[in-house]
Amino acid sequence: MAVDRRTFLAGSGAGLLVGGKAVPVESPGQVAGQVVDHLTGQIDSFYAAEAVYGPRAVIPSVLVQQELTRQLVGASRGATRQDLLRTSAAYTGLLTWLHQDAGDFATAAQWANETLELSHRVGDAQLIRHALVNKAMICTDQRDGAGTLDLTGAALADEAVLCAKVRVQALQQSAHGHALLGDRTATDTALDQATALLARVDDEYPWYNACRRTPNYLEAQRATCYNRLGLGTEARTLWEQVIGALPPGARRDAGVYQARLALSYAQAGQSGEAVGAIDDAVTIAARPARPDYARNFTTSGTSSRPGTTPSQDARPSNCSRPCRRSSEMGLRDPLPADEVARRLAQLDGWEKAPDREEIHKTFRLDYYTSVKALNDVMIPAQELQHHPDIDLRWETLHFSLTTYTAGQKITELDFLLVERIEQVLAKYTPATD
Repeated sequence: MAVDRRTFLAGSGAGLLVGGKAVPVESPGQVAGQVVDHLTGQIDSFYAAEAVYGPRAVIPSVLVQQELTRQLVGASRGATRQDLLRTSAAYTGLLTWLHQDAGDFATAAQWANETLELSHRVGDAQLIRHALVNKAMICTDQRDGAGTLDLTGAALADEAVLCAKVRVQALQQSAHGHALLGDRTATDTALDQATALLARVDDEYPWYNACRRTPNYLEAQRATCYNRLGLGTEARTLWEQVIGALPPGARRDAGVYQARLALSYAQAGQSGEAVGAIDDAVTIAARPARPDYARNFTTSGTSSRPGTTPSQDARPSNCSRPCRRSSEMGLRDPLPADEVARRLAQLDGWEKAPDREEIHKTFRLDYYTSVKALNDVMIPAQELQHHPDIDLRWETLHFSLTTYTAGQKITELDFLLVERIEQVLAKYTPATD
């Protein structure tokens, strides 16, 4: 399967391999059940990662997993195919939420439509209703209260056949619809009904587990609804409770909740407290998401944050090669041919393409190990804001690097990413050309 550079771009809204047609997976025959279990088991970790890194850092990894799942559906039959369709719908639902959270409603709507189609193909009533609520969430963010209630009403039809999780999801989303329309009584009623059901959520579906994983989840939903209703004093009290119960690693939620607390203060006429809460939210947003990031990209006290381009003179602290200062060579400046040749001579298996400015290497890994390795490569690629072209086959994983913003030239940034790729792949298996 060829996965092009666009698939790696965080928050690009590119969807599935827009830059090039995927090469079909070489049929592995009957896909093993443990492969389905592995793919399904990754979903909850992506939700957890989003809480720390934010949606744009997580989207690339999810796109790769979703494309792998889609390819495996085509190579499967019977019960395994049905399980993979369910898993694929869970990934498209996750992509809906991630793009919505990133503010890309057009792409979120595309993924929501695909989730709804997949859920109908499986014929799973719970999944179909979950997909309807995903679409309702987009309406809510677009401040369409009536549209939100249309979709949540459809999701709650024949409510007795629904599992507790779907009912909680639909009820709390309907509360947002009522809040947008200014109906506090209906808002509180929907949230009270969801609260009464929360302890009964015990299904094995890999989606919407935030309702039982996130402390004070429904209290946060109620506080948000009160903000929508303009009830600053009531919202403030709830947000102070919710923020106080957050676990230390919930960076994304802490920043979002602080911003909503600031809104609550402003709605309550407490302008000084509102400014303080905004300052706290900005501080959280500026904090490096990975604690080891500053160590990895610090030279002479200069560090870079995820989501920004590293400073021109930044190098890994363990860099053993001569490091040029920014006055001589920026990270995205083309390197001279002799410097490229010198660097490649020091690397195992990396070569320059004969007909273009690109360096590449092929690692020999089995297909599923390659997928795991790609998930790990996503992190440094996102940190560096530099994304490789990759080609994933049944027994090989191929990386090609060039700097598009330098006019498709080889730069220092390419060699920085080479180092990080080598560090990741060293955990899996020795590489050959």
